[in-house]
Amino acid sequence: MIFALTHEYLDSLIDECCRQRSIAAYHELQAAASELSYLTPLKSFVGYHRGLWEQVLRKKYGITEKKTLRASCKNYLRLTRDETGRIAEIATFRNGRPECIHQCREADGKLFYLPFLPGGGFYPTYSYVTSPGKDSGVTAEEYQAEGNHIIYYGYRKNPDDNSVNFISVSYVRGGTPDILEETRGVISSDTLRYTEEYCGSWLNRNRKGAVPGNDARTSTD
Repeated sequence: MIFALTHEYLDSLIDECCRQRSIAAYHELQAAASELSYLTPLKSFVGYHRGLWEQVLRKKYGITEKKTLRASCKNYLRLTRDETGRIAEIATFRNGRPECIHQCREADGKLFYLPFLPGGGFYPTYSYVTSPGKDSGVTAEEYQAEGNHIIYYGYRKNPDDNSVNFISVSYVRGGTPDILEETRGVISSDTLRYTEEYCGSWLNRNRKGAVPGNDARTSTD
């Protein structure tokens, strides 16, 4: 078994995220123009992670990072990097105004991007977390959590080729059902081609038990 997720483990990630939110405070960043970049077009849940699935989605939706914006562009993400090159802040702009600011906190080897209102106070949306892996250049796991809901992304590098096994699980602690959706597949590190091998959800169960290779489909070339 490539991935062995348990409810207890997902619960612990939810608790960890809630704990980081409870102790974090907003602070103003003093950023030079050279530290800023932008992601467009704006797409829900894209732009906050670093793993291969993030790269697959950026390619699919044509989302690119730029140093400048067109004057007419009003909806975008603004990335602010610190002196080490790490993204310290991700600000969501809608209609030309900042709506939500995710600020980075590092704890236990993970990067937590926690949501704030511009100027302070928590914004009611997902926190995003990235955990670097032991494999060079391959993120081990990422997730986004809000309340008792978590969307988890896991990666395991294949030893035989330049591909990565991928899993995505949408889980609600105490929910009925608690697993809303589970997807598994393989991502090519070179081309970002994603081949789905399994997909099951509480709304559409006809693909549960899909046999990799017999019921596989490629969602992104």
